[in-house]
Amino acid sequence: MSVLILTMPGDYHAHAVRWAVGRLGGDARVLYPMDLCAGGQWTFAPDGDSLLIDGNGERQSLSRADYRTLWVRRPGSVFPLDKIADTAERAVAEDELRAFISGVVNWLEVGKFVVNPSAATVIAGNKTYQFALAESLGLTGAKTLVSNSPRDILAFFDACGGEFVFKPLRPALWTISETQKSIVPTTLITDRSLLTGSDLSSAPGIYQEKIVKQGEIRATFMGRSVFCWEKRFDRRPHEELEIDWRGMYKDCDHRQHELPADIVDKCHRLMKVLGLVYGAFDFALDADGSYHFLEVNPQGQFLWGDQVGVGLNQLEAFAEFLLARDPDFRYSNAGRFTLQDYDAEDLYQAAQEAETRDHYGNVTTFNYKQVAVAF
Repeated sequence: MSVLILTMPGDYHAHAVRWAVGRLGGDARVLYPMDLCAGGQWTFAPDGDSLLIDGNGERQSLSRADYRTLWVRRPGSVFPLDKIADTAERAVAEDELRAFISGVVNWLEVGKFVVNPSAATVIAGNKTYQFALAESLGLTGAKTLVSNSPRDILAFFDACGGEFVFKPLRPALWTISETQKSIVPTTLITDRSLLTGSDLSSAPGIYQEKIVKQGEIRATFMGRSVFCWEKRFDRRPHEELEIDWRGMYKDCDHRQHELPADIVDKCHRLMKVLGLVYGAFDFALDADGSYHFLEVNPQGQFLWGDQVGVGLNQLEAFAEFLLARDPDFRYSNAGRFTLQDYDAEDLYQAAQEAETRDHYGNVTTFNYKQVAVAF
């Protein structure tokens, strides 16, 4: 086995990349840590070299000698044990399970090319630290305040002209209806009473000055290779656009984009400090053409850049990256296959149905904490 992938059911990226690794002559296996929430069992002995995995009526053994690259794709950050009725006992058991899985993942990483090391992912996921570090390296963003002080938040609101953008520090799923859940979107706040009437001190948040955008930029960094594209709405009045563009597709235009060399260099420096070999960077491009750093996501999606038809082939590149095991990787541009070739084989639906039957969780809903109260 060339590559070991840690993820949950329903992960299109994992299936497509596994296929692509095979097309390049490698092989990949998927390990599902979330199975331990539904009766799956792992056994680990520190003096041994194998993880014993029990599930679906069979026992398997996983040795570190079995793979050379570890892709920590979406192993899960929340491990619910709903079968435990007492909330205090459940909280303790879930914490123990999380500690066990985290320790095993750390062990799996030793001596391997890891995309990305779990410790680096945790550090990079701390937005407060990430923003400060990016700023120190010259990746400037919108004027930002991270706070739970009502006085300072209200003062910042006034300083921003009576409006600012709110973002949570970490995503969570909130109930919309019996069948729908949603993360809190990036939200423009223009009503001061929403702030004065809220318990701001109990929930720190990210508050940013509004940027009037002409475009949003996604740049995927794989080693030294950069894949960049932009999203624009030139055919729609700015007044019609929501502040959060992630769910907006009407009259949307995509095209390849070339980041200025100095920004690319700063991104590489940020990744090095954070310990990342892969990163999905987001930027806002304002009306003057200035770049505003939004974030780097160490587990960010990238295949949608192949789907929008701008000529990128990140699927082949990422499979090469995993097999090359080189933090300074450069894509060959060989063009042996594309994401469209994977889709044409119509493999995903059957694979998804099989893993949903045999494994627990879902990459869309089990990667976040869930809030039962409707909003």
